[in-house]
Amino acid sequence: MIKFLSVIFQKKIHMIQNFKSKVKSFKYLSKDVFEFVLELIEPDCIDFKAGQYVTIKIPHEDEKPLFRAYSVASSPLNNKELLFWVKHIKIGEGSKRLAQLKIGDEVMLRGPMGEFILRENSDRDLLFVAGGTGIAPFHSMIDYIQRKGIKKNINVYFGLKNRNDFFCEDCIENLIRIYPNIKFNLCLSRENGNVDMDYRKGRVTKALDEDFKEFKNFDAYICGGKEFIEDVENLLISKGQEKENIFYEKYY
Repeated sequence: MIKFLSVIFQKKIHMIQNFKSKVKSFKYLSKDVFEFVLELIEPDCIDFKAGQYVTIKIPHEDEKPLFRAYSVASSPLNNKELLFWVKHIKIGEGSKRLAQLKIGDEVMLRGPMGEFILRENSDRDLLFVAGGTGIAPFHSMIDYIQRKGIKKNINVYFGLKNRNDFFCEDCIENLIRIYPNIKFNLCLSRENGNVDMDYRKGRVTKALDEDFKEFKNFDAYICGGKEFIEDVENLLISKGQEKENIFYEKYY
């Protein structure tokens, strides 16, 4: 769930609205991350920017509804459906209730919100650094970049604990296949066995430190937990990245 957003200049702010939707699909992608798609009913489409989020009203039969904010993982060019990736946290009441959604359930949401968006007019290359489900807004951004024909070099560093946590493998492989300007680095901090794919052993910061003597001419976007953000930001700044070109979104 989103807690804090950095501020990025936007030429156009989309109007925040209430939407009625229904669950079109729902499935688990790993042992603790599930995916669901909401089909918009009224209004039947939403204008948003890649990287933004919506607030979902999570119903419950016997208790008051909860409101939780989640980044949209799908491209804004498909504005009739919204894709979400959510980690099922056992002590998290919001994700616990969302995990009980069934196809056809009605869901109310409000949005779009947030300013964690692409600076499309920048001529810098892109550095995307994500932890866990923090990859969601970057999937939206990359899909948008590819569909719009925007030519940018994109370096992605994605941090997880183990191979089995790689919940969005098919989606990422598809984007890499159709957009050759992506360099994708999967960083597994606790993987000790032999796995069926290339990965970097250790934390994201270790891989970044090994790959770059300095950070120049990047727009750096970071999405993940508070400590994750701070560790990555400190490393980037220590190697020359301008603070004004670092943008981040923090999760609880």
